[in-house]
Amino acid sequence: MRKYLTLGNYTSEGLKGARKDSFAAREEAIRDLADKVGGTIHEYGFTFGDYDFVVLGSFPDDQAAAAVALVAGSTGTVEVVTIPLMSAAELDAASELGNSVSFKAAGQAS
Repeated sequence: MRKYLTLGNYTSEGLKGARKDSFAAREEAIRDLADKVGGTIHEYGFTFGDYDFVVLGSFPDDQAAAAVALVAGSTGTVEVVTIPLMSAAELDAASELGNSVSFKAAGQAS
């Protein structure tokens, strides 16, 4: 399964709700949601700085990962960015594929 990194922030309403219900309850809710679409949450951490939380999960496909982001985001209590992760082997394969094609950059002579 592909791994995904999710960076998220609580809205003011989301922060109020998490403080009321507990941050552990929010983590459990996301783990449960991921499980329902065939995914697994490996790490869920709270952070300082630009993001309130970071989640590392595995999902069977992009649609399952997107479903979790859509369901959570549509509540209006969080804003998330989900990033698919690639292994070194996948990036090496992409690099090899790139070696097999040519591209003319803007302003570059033919």
